[in-house]
Amino acid sequence: MAALEPVSAEHESSDRKLRKALSFQDLFFLSMGGIIGSGWLLAVLGADGIAGPAVVLSWIIGGILVLFIALTYAEVAGMLPRSGAIVRYPHLTHGSYTGYMLAWAYFLTAVSVPTIEAEAVVTYASNYIKGLATAASVNGSTVTVLTGLGIVFGLVLTLVFFLLNYFGIKLMGKLNTVITWWKFIIPALTFILLFFVFNGSNFTAYGGFTPFGITPIFKAIPLAGIVFAYLGFRQALDYGGEARNPQRDIPRATIISVIAAVIIYTLYRVANSETA
Repeated sequence: MAALEPVSAEHESSDRKLRKALSFQDLFFLSMGGIIGSGWLLAVLGADGIAGPAVVLSWIIGGILVLFIALTYAEVAGMLPRSGAIVRYPHLTHGSYTGYMLAWAYFLTAVSVPTIEAEAVVTYASNYIKGLATAASVNGSTVTVLTGLGIVFGLVLTLVFFLLNYFGIKLMGKLNTVITWWKFIIPALTFILLFFVFNGSNFTAYGGFTPFGITPIFKAIPLAGIVFAYLGFRQALDYGGEARNPQRDIPRATIISVIAAVIIYTLYRVANSETA
């Protein structure tokens, strides 16, 4: 095992300049805001086609697997709270080159997520605002593509996401709490309303609970985006340097966010079985 690389004075100095403004609630909602995104709709749709009614188990198993990863990070983050945790820790354990490579990989994923989410918002909004998207034929298949107006709307959303981060961690943390409450409310209302028309027979009405066998239960976890739908838990870790009480709050926020997501996703999928 590689020895921990000493943290440079420059890094320590930059860490001390960070504002310790985030409470447990802020960290928890940062993780939940990262978890609950377009995945709760898109991953559900894709996973159903792979595993059928047994996809409920896929969501539970996927959540448990991600929870083991979260537990590992939570323990380390409690001992070494560093903003940019998933990049900083490899730097400390395996050196600058490893940290550099992971930093670039993370940067590429980070800059793509706002545009993906902006596109998802525009796609959903197109159901209510005409002219944002249109149907097009690609290789014989009909797909939804953004119009010029939709692209402009998406660029504006991306700019708004940028400004939220630019004007400071405290503003972003507080505003994110409000937005995440909204993210809680929409899925919760969805599965509550679906439970009113719940029909348990749909779990077995189309070839049984496992119509495609046991293997697709595990196949759906990586292929349908189930793992992706849980990975936002790392947000509490990445803002660890701004936490007021990192040793207590980062592990709690990280672990509880994953558990809450497992419950929300599972209840939503169970309730949604009536539409199968």
